[in-house]
Amino acid sequence: MARNPTYEELEQKIIELELEAERHKAFEKTLDQQAQILSSIKDTIVIITPEMKTLYANQTAKELFGDRPEMFTEPCYRFFKNRDTACENCPVLKSIQDEKPHKAIMKSYDKNGQEMWRFNTAFPFYDREGQVIAGIEMVTDYTPQKGTEIALLESEKRYRNLFENALVGMWISRVEDGKFVASNKKNAEIVGIESVEDLVNNYKTSEFYSPERRAELLELLNENGKVSDFEAQLALKDGTKKDVSISAQIFPEKGHIEGVIIDITDRKRAQEALQESEKRFSGFAKASGYG
Repeated sequence: MARNPTYEELEQKIIELELEAERHKAFEKTLDQQAQILSSIKDTIVIITPEMKTLYANQTAKELFGDRPEMFTEPCYRFFKNRDTACENCPVLKSIQDEKPHKAIMKSYDKNGQEMWRFNTAFPFYDREGQVIAGIEMVTDYTPQKGTEIALLESEKRYRNLFENALVGMWISRVEDGKFVASNKKNAEIVGIESVEDLVNNYKTSEFYSPERRAELLELLNENGKVSDFEAQLALKDGTKKDVSISAQIFPEKGHIEGVIIDITDRKRAQEALQESEKRFSGFAKASGYG
């Protein structure tokens, strides 16, 4: 038969319960203070469970996404992102799994269905025993930066398209040795190489015209920063000679030269033929007494 506790034991138990109640009140006060702090932060802050349910959302999140019951009843990926499955590389799930912070740029939709980009940083969220029970996610607006990135990518795409399909040869080469760094199709065609890849991987500009002429080009570039209509004669692999006009700009800080090359062989031949014709006509005129 169990004995009745002594007065001292009862008194000790009461003290322990009072201490526990005080600790609980202090914990609740701390939680309330933390909630107030989180609510005052202008970035979105949410706490997400391993089941992808929102456990807490600060005031900014409620104002941005709408303070509706679905925020806490629907999976976060459905409510915030209009998805039917969890996000690939979800930073919250990663933080819950390995207890490390993770970051990601993700697309969300506000309460009006407006698309926006968000920079998400997730951390593990622990209970009082130190066990991970959720992930806390801080989210800042990334829409302006994303817009800039998209515009930059589109600009690069347009430039790449212009570069690759230009009707003149375009190239980039290293200053130190003339090795091709980039080239379009027309440049490869002008220097007599079948593919851009072969040209960039295996050739230098100096292999197509004399070192002396390249030295002259470099001297002009170093003096003026750029050069226009610099004429040179190329010697191709098959022995063909081509006259070209080069316009280029040097970028010493990058260690490379960017240039445009135009095949002027036909023009040069036409000019030479015209000069020869004028010379013959002049001689004929003199011989005939008209000069």
